[in-house]
Amino acid sequence: MPQPALKANEISSELIDILAARNTISEMQYFRYIRDIEKLRDSASEDYLKALANGAFGRKDTAVAFFEEALKHNNLIIAQNYVVYLNDYGSFREVEQVVNRLVERYNSPTMLSHAWEANLFLGRIDKALYYAERLISMVDEKEAELVKHLAATALAQSTTFKSATGITDEELQDIANRIVDIMADHKVSPVAMSFCSIPEERTSSYVMAVNTEDSDVLSDMNLDIAFSLAENESLIGKPFSVWFEGRLEEPARAS
Repeated sequence: MPQPALKANEISSELIDILAARNTISEMQYFRYIRDIEKLRDSASEDYLKALANGAFGRKDTAVAFFEEALKHNNLIIAQNYVVYLNDYGSFREVEQVVNRLVERYNSPTMLSHAWEANLFLGRIDKALYYAERLISMVDEKEAELVKHLAATALAQSTTFKSATGITDEELQDIANRIVDIMADHKVSPVAMSFCSIPEERTSSYVMAVNTEDSDVLSDMNLDIAFSLAENESLIGKPFSVWFEGRLEEPARAS
């Protein structure tokens, strides 16, 4: 995570390192950090630092509450670190909701990247491409080419998938939301997604790669998505399947 340019940088840096390493602090360390933060008498950084301290102590709900308070200072670094914290310690749904709420206020490559991915994983293809185009205009040539490729691939694959299956935009978003709900139930996060279509064989698949290789978890998730999809009568009889696959954890992206 990047650091705010405040006199509290030392505390911020220590806590960010702890969070990035997925370590936790002891109760004694926690109260020491809180005492040191309050000694600063710096209202501009107190909520943010308390968010980090509570996150490092394993108090996620309290950390989120302090991050929300810290947003009143309109600091891009704080907002981005809030998203990074949720990405590491929260659910995909939490990340998506915060990103879509903040992306217009904090128009940065980091926010746009999260917005592009979040909307893509929720089946909002047009909205995802909108953020991808904005991201492309703000990053260097190498990254821009990568995003262009991913966006073009996502558009082509999703268009072919919908054409081959007769699935509408609304139905695609319904499928994506069911996928996201099941990921939340099993406490896993998306790594990549793809659409595989072979029109001549009337075979189409919506594949979500998630950050677990536990075969029991994946088996349960694939059973859950089958039952969930059966609840939407408009999807019955359409030639497609949805399944989860495991993959070693990496930054979420579309493929």
